[in-house]
Amino acid sequence: MVINWIPLIIALLLGLIPPRYLIKGEVRYLIFEDLWTKAIRPAHGDHRRRRWWKLPLVWVDPIRGLVAAYYILEAFPKPVKGSGHSPYPYLSAIAVTLLACLWMQTVGRRRSGETISPTGFLAGMIAIVLPYEVAIPVLVVGLATIAAVRDYAYGYYAAALMAAGFGYFFMGANIKLITPLALILLPVTVNWLRGTRLVVPVRC
Repeated sequence: MVINWIPLIIALLLGLIPPRYLIKGEVRYLIFEDLWTKAIRPAHGDHRRRRWWKLPLVWVDPIRGLVAAYYILEAFPKPVKGSGHSPYPYLSAIAVTLLACLWMQTVGRRRSGETISPTGFLAGMIAIVLPYEVAIPVLVVGLATIAAVRDYAYGYYAAALMAAGFGYFFMGANIKLITPLALILLPVTVNWLRGTRLVVPVRC
């Protein structure tokens, strides 16, 4: 299997940065219900609106996830058809590297009984690893579900269902669907295994 080391190093430098290194100043870690009521749509008369959009994670994470995923795909080039090389090592290397980078974005709050929800980082990854006709509805439905139900986990479940349905429609029964589905379900799986709750950092 061919490995392009420069793209791989770039991807790992971007993807293995723990979220705490991108957080400056005092923050609170909120479940989505609290994020909605205290930051996005505070109650009438509540002047303590938290400026969630000023946190670097909000803007940097989607770009970081997109660029990291792009370079991971570049690091493990697909074998040429007819070369006799199996595609499975290439697909496995991509999957493991993507999952490792996404997992790193969930760490740092376990002692507090919390798992950081890597929503922006994951959105950037999905934009690269899925065709646009699948990625767009997956992201729209996932984010809309989070806002409607006010729960990160249900957004991930809805996004996974959309990825499976639209992915099968546009890509067929393709083994390349396994990695995006695993990525989407990783945060809720990690959260369940840790017995924590999904949160995001918000500037105080």
